[in-house]
Order: sequence, then structure tokens, then C-alpha cells
Amino acid sequence: MKELDIPKSGKRGNTVAFRTRYGQCEREHVQPKDPLTEAQRQWREDMGKVSAAWARITEEQRLAWNASGSRVRKRDKLGRRYSLTGQAHFVGINSARVRIGREMLLDPPQPVLFGLNPVEKLIIKVTGGRLTLKLSVCEPITADIMVFGSVPSSPGRMKCRKVTYLGLLPAPVRGLCDITKLYRDMFGLPPIGSRVFIRVRQQLNGWESGDNDFSAIVLPKPALAPSRRRP
Repeated sequence: MKELDIPKSGKRGNTVAFRTRYGQCEREHVQPKDPLTEAQRQWREDMGKVSAAWARITEEQRLAWNASGSRVRKRDKLGRRYSLTGQAHFVGINSARVRIGREMLLDPPQPVLFGLNPVEKLIIKVTGGRLTLKLSVCEPITADIMVFGSVPSSPGRMKCRKVTYLGLLPAPVRGLCDITKLYRDMFGLPPIGSRVFIRVRQQLNGWESGDNDFSAIVLPKPALAPSRRRP
């Protein structure tokens, strides 16, 4: 329900306030389902390890993270800018690294300035009865690129919503990175006529770039034109 009110965000009692492109909105709080998928269990386990590691580093390291975090500027849901605490900075950097199978950093890394994301397009083909999903790249890959995906959706949907981490972008072969197995292992193969959304994000030393979203529709294999017989 849209409301005319001061900007606010978050839960208060049984009401959740949030902002959309249409203005300030509120809705009744609904307890979300917890399917306890393998991905969720692994993520919670990894977050527990990262949070526990904060207590095991030295005081000098914590002070270094505090100083580094104070220079990281973020925006909340209301657009207000704020700095990170040392613990929030430590957890943010290392949860990103743990997710892709990297070791935790005990000292804060230097900030990273990301260049253009080399991924430029999602290509879905059905060849010989075999469906493939590939991402084309236009430049050399200089950072880890995280690949996210969503369940197959209606072809009329134009915006990527909830995504799940699939894995790291495989090495390109002649400019194409095959993500068929990454997607199939999480969601199965998408049906003909559905739209597939893929999101990619660069990561280096725990720092993450912005997101780039791509989509494509699974089209049926083109029918062969009938051959013409000579008279």
C-alpha cells in the first residue's frame, strides 16, 4: 500500500516499511519460508566461520580494519551515506572471499578500482537437441567473476529479481564461457520459451564491483527448410 509519509525503512511491529520507484510503501510482515536448501546451509555455515574469525584476530588487526572501514562509504535503503565499522568491513570482505572458496584475509586489503566488466552477452542455443548457456567476453578476465542466476521465468519479464550464486565464471574458449553446468546443477535446464536471467559481479581481494544483468529467451531449434527436388 502506497502512503504519503516521511521516508522510512524496516520492520516495526507487524508492519514493514520500504521504498519503491513509486514512493513510500508499507505492508504487513509475513514470516518468510525457510526451505533450508543446501546453498542456504552452506552460506550460514560460512558466515558463522567469518563472524567467529573476528574474535580471533589480534587487536592491532582489528584497529586496522576499523581504520579501513571508516573510509568505506555506503548508502542505506533511504539513500543516506554511512561508514562501515571494522567488524562489518571484515565480515563483508571475507564473506565474499569464502563464498568463492578463497582463504580469509586477516589484514584489510587495499581498495580496488574495477575496470569494465568483460562479460557482454548471454547466448542460449539449442543445437542437435543439446541446450547450452554461454557468456561472451570481450576483454581478458583480470578478476574473479561471480555468476548468479534465477529460476526460468516468463518471457515477458524484463527485470531480474531474486538470484542465487551459481559459481565462478569458467575460462573462456574462443571468447565464450560455458555456464550450462553451473545453471543446470542449480535449476535444471530451462524449458523452451522461458527467459533466463544471469547476473555477473567482479571480485578481487574481497572487494566487489557493481552487478551486470543479462537475459535471453530459450528459443526452439529452427526448423530445416524443405529441400527442393529437381524436376
